[in-house]
Amino acid sequence: EADEHILIDHAWSEIKPIKHYWRNSYRELIEKMWPYIKIEGEARYDRGERFSWLKILKSTGAALKLNLINYRGLYGGFTGIALSLIRTWYIFMRWLSLRGYERRLELRQKEQHYGP
Repeated sequence: EADEHILIDHAWSEIKPIKHYWRNSYRELIEKMWPYIKIEGEARYDRGERFSWLKILKSTGAALKLNLINYRGLYGGFTGIALSLIRTWYIFMRWLSLRGYERRLELRQKEQHYGP
């Protein structure tokens, strides 16, 4: 049975509790992240963010440093390093999700202009 934890998401102007459940494997953790990655592109686009390779490199590199060094994942053995890499992978994938969303929008615009 999963342990339930309530965290506060400070990114919102009002406090909204988020339920987080323990995952029993790295596979379960990644499977839980995947649906969020799929919707990240549109959400980021709606917030005015746009894809660039420079941004993906900067933010992924910053996430890796933050997780391994600042949050001391490097000193957490295999688990600390693995979780740091998974979090960095998530940052990378949400940028690719934005890229995919932008490309789908461009394709729809071309189809509307030129036809299918």
